[in-house]
Amino acid sequence: YFGNVTGSDLRTWCINHKWALVWVNFQSGACKDPRRMVDPVVLPSTTLKVTLSPTYVSAFSTLWTQASANWAASRINLANMTQWDTLVNESLTPGAGDALLWSSSAHDCVDYDNCIGVTHSEGTCACYAAAE
Repeated sequence: YFGNVTGSDLRTWCINHKWALVWVNFQSGACKDPRRMVDPVVLPSTTLKVTLSPTYVSAFSTLWTQASANWAASRINLANMTQWDTLVNESLTPGAGDALLWSSSAHDCVDYDNCIGVTHSEGTCACYAAAE
C-alpha cells in the first residue's frame, strides 16, 4: 500500500488516532525484511519518541511520490523493492537507521507496554510518551 490511495487512507487514520505508522517489506506472502520503517508524515501527530533526519524525511517523501505515480499509471508499484532498498540503506539515505525498527522483547525496554520496537541504528527503544 506504500504510495497508493489505501496507504494514504491508512496514514490519515493513524494521524486521526495518534498512532505511529510503520511500513514492512512484505512480498508474495512473505516478509522480506524483519525491520519496520517509521512513516515520517504520521510521526509528528504521535507521542512516539523517534527522531528522524531531514535527509530520511526527504527521501521518504520523494519515494512516496514516485510510488504514487506508479500506482496511478499502472495500478501497481513494481519499483517497491528498489524503493525499500534505497530507504533502508544508510549510505543512500543517511538517518535510515533511526527510522528502522526491530521488534522488541519484554526485556529490551523499561516501558515495554508503550514501545513499538528498537531502532536499528542504536538499539534505543521507540516508545510513546507515558500517559499521565
